[in-house]
Amino acid sequence: MDLSRPYTVLGTHLTNEVLVALARTTRPLSGREVARITGRSDRRVRQILHDLVAHGLVHQQEAPPALLFTLNREHVAAPIVE
Repeated sequence: MDLSRPYTVLGTHLTNEVLVALARTTRPLSGREVARITGRSDRRVRQILHDLVAHGLVHQQEAPPALLFTLNREHVAAPIVE
């Protein structure tokens, strides 16, 4: 494990990029914004966000037509990312 980046134990490289993008702000981000920040495809980022929401590590809120995402800073794994 890379102790300078302990969040790498949480999943794939893309999962880690998504988590870091969310950890760097308290402002809710759309999937499209996360995709832009990470430089990855909207479709793949949305899949990762869906999985992270299912695990409780990310909160999702509706803001039609978008879905907005924030890191669940109370999740047991959140301090690893922050």
